[in-house]
Amino acid sequence: AVVHNAEYGDGSPDFKTLADVLIQSTFRYRIGKQFPGHRISIRGEEDGTFPSLSGGKIDLKITDDIDNTRRLLSCVLKNVTVIAKLSEAVHKSISAPDDLVRQCDGIMLPEDLDIWIDPIDSTKGYI
Repeated sequence: AVVHNAEYGDGSPDFKTLADVLIQSTFRYRIGKQFPGHRISIRGEEDGTFPSLSGGKIDLKITDDIDNTRRLLSCVLKNVTVIAKLSEAVHKSISAPDDLVRQCDGIMLPEDLDIWIDPIDSTKGYI
């Protein structure tokens, strides 16, 4: 799903995709869950909302509840198979390779951390 988001300063169109918004929301959820004791400001190009089928906007805020993710996605998509697959992907258990975990062992994150997420850079070229 693709929507016209805004105009750049030169008047050319800016687009956002459901993939942009869903990936950014998923990263925000997973990073926050992984580092609960830190004050992490996760920002991105998208605001976390996407136009709903009914004409409003839906905040695609991911939680631990896969059924909630399905409900949110059903507000922006009609295809139940796609909704199910996207929900499963968002909630899929992932782990880092052991060698990466060993490399990161002992690294301390600051209490305050800013993270910028832009899942699909140059969306216009992608679509």
